[in-house]
Amino acid sequence: MDWRKKTVEISDKSVINRLYNDFGHCDSAHAFQSIFIWKDDMRLSFYLGKNLYSAHIGDEDDRIWFFPVGDEESKRSFIGRLIEEGKTAFYYLTEDDVSFLTENFPERFEITGAPDDSEYLFDREAMEFLRGSVFAKKRNQVKRFLKEHEVVTKPVVFDDKSVIKNIITAWDRARHPGGVTDHKATLNMLENMEVLGLEGVLLYLDGAPFAVIAGYAISEDTVDCCLQKAKENMQGLSFYLRQQFAASFPPDIRTFNWEEDLGLPGLRRSKEIMHPVGKIDMYKAVLR
Repeated sequence: MDWRKKTVEISDKSVINRLYNDFGHCDSAHAFQSIFIWKDDMRLSFYLGKNLYSAHIGDEDDRIWFFPVGDEESKRSFIGRLIEEGKTAFYYLTEDDVSFLTENFPERFEITGAPDDSEYLFDREAMEFLRGSVFAKKRNQVKRFLKEHEVVTKPVVFDDKSVIKNIITAWDRARHPGGVTDHKATLNMLENMEVLGLEGVLLYLDGAPFAVIAGYAISEDTVDCCLQKAKENMQGLSFYLRQQFAASFPPDIRTFNWEEDLGLPGLRRSKEIMHPVGKIDMYKAVLR
């Protein structure tokens, strides 16, 4: 089979989206938008065939890939070729991918859980209304936040790029004074907001732009949240921002994917206190 390796370009969006919609598992990692956003920081390129794609991580000699998305015959052929070439590792395997790999290549790979890469799923209604005892404290924090400040929200539009960049810069400086690792990813996201289909909410606090939250649809009923930052942490702000974000989408959107926690305790805690309704468990596989 003729495979070609290429850089990740916006022009690939329609082809990758077709394959993702036909063969993907509604995870964030394999969505075209996510791969494009992180292409520079993760040094990603594509292996692209007629009925399959796989993102390659690192330099030419590195043999690390996202688990391929495609039809079963194409995946068997692709993985078989990589096995012949020697040392191979796959990241971002869902449970369905693990089943495929063990059934078609038994005993060839050592498969382990990758909890740092697992993705958190949240219910739209829970985010929007914060009902129930588990959210009682957060509801009170939101009420206090709205009482103490003049708060206005508006939909993110493409003319907001410079405003959003200022919020992100302030967030980065407060938390990572020595520099951040997602700088290129953020620029890719902002410079291509229109094509990537980012939608979200910009929050003004006491008359000044203060926080932003945005994401993109990865299925008919699921939105991936890829950006949430504020100039400062304030009690009640994050949950109010998420409420407004959830409410900004049409009723068909029922689930929000809040991506992985990267193994960072603070980031993990911030996701756990939102009370996820589920996870997309991720795994990695290394050729024995």
